[in-house]
Amino acid sequence: MEKKIDKKIILAALKNVAYPIAALAIALAVWAAAAAAVNKPLILPGVSEVLKEFFLLLKEKAFYKGVGWTLLRTLEAFLLSVVLGLAFAVIGALVKPIRKTFEPIATAMRAVPTMAVILLSVLWLDYDEAPVLIGFLICFPLLYSSFLNAFLSVDKDLIEMAKVFKVKKTDTVRYIFIPSILPSALSSMKSVVSLCLKVTIASEVIAQTKTSIGVMMQMASMRFDIAKLMAWTVSAIVLSFVLEGLFALAMYFIGRVRWKSKI
Repeated sequence: MEKKIDKKIILAALKNVAYPIAALAIALAVWAAAAAAVNKPLILPGVSEVLKEFFLLLKEKAFYKGVGWTLLRTLEAFLLSVVLGLAFAVIGALVKPIRKTFEPIATAMRAVPTMAVILLSVLWLDYDEAPVLIGFLICFPLLYSSFLNAFLSVDKDLIEMAKVFKVKKTDTVRYIFIPSILPSALSSMKSVVSLCLKVTIASEVIAQTKTSIGVMMQMASMRFDIAKLMAWTVSAIVLSFVLEGLFALAMYFIGRVRWKSKI
């Protein structure tokens, strides 16, 4: 029985690795075919040229400074969104009038065009602070809605049962709310963290944020160095995959945890 389970786990792991590799291979093939068809390296450099430029970037100190500061701003905006989104979601789930009052505000925040948020933030704040605010304003309403829906979808019968049997509130949170909410919350955070990185980089370009991926991209664009621009794009994609991979890893380990109920 254990051998069969082990085989299933190994097969599932191989599939999880195979599909991304296949997707990457298709993307690279399309890119190589397009570059060969255009046949103008200044307009669309080939895969080998961009990878060569990417590995050259890895030798530069400016690369690590730019990536490091962009990552720091992204995490700052993201963590702020998670903390406040979770806090407002808890309050909204517990107090219906507050939830109903805040609902149109969250909807309006989601509806505001991203470019408008970026331009206004650049006018209001310093070039270093603007990307953080922009990332927060974009990610907060998404996470708030996701967390709130997770809270509201918790099985009401289990909550009522806990009340009837006078279960401690700490045990109710630990054995009912956390197992019900955590997988959905982590899945939402996994999706939003990449968006936060993308928005942060876009705002760095417009805000002219020093020491950032965004400003390095703009400098490459101004010099019409398409290979370097695409190399910086590859670095942003790799960083996004790393961030999402960390959440996927967390989801895997949390999925293996057995929440043993004492209630």
